Amino acid sequence: MLAIAATLAGCSPKPASVQPDVDAAVVATLPGDFASAFTSFDDDSGECLTVVALLPERYGLTARMAQDAIDLLRAGAEELSCRGVLRIVDDEGNRRDVSHLAKYLAVQDRDGDLVIL
Repeated sequence: MLAIAATLAGCSPKPASVQPDVDAAVVATLPGDFASAFTSFDDDSGECLTVVALLPERYGLTARMAQDAIDLLRAGAEELSCRGVLRIVDDEGNRRDVSHLAKYLAVQDRDGDLVIL
């Protein structure tokens, strides 16, 4: 009922994450710089895109910080039978380039996002 009222008012309700438990675990493994994570599934590409948001005035992450999160996302993607993709955004929703992590982790850079191998 609330979703219908929001739609009629011109708002669209935010869809639920396809893996909320994994999203919560990812945020818990990262340092306190990260506020939230949300995963969506794209039927056309077969990808599960996880967007992790930084808190205001935070800078990013290192390979050491990201390793556990990547492992969690890899397991989540296997469970959902999709290809995991990690995107980091700042507190304003602008994409942060984390391509440097591809040198150290089992991921591939794609325009600043990390495709989990």
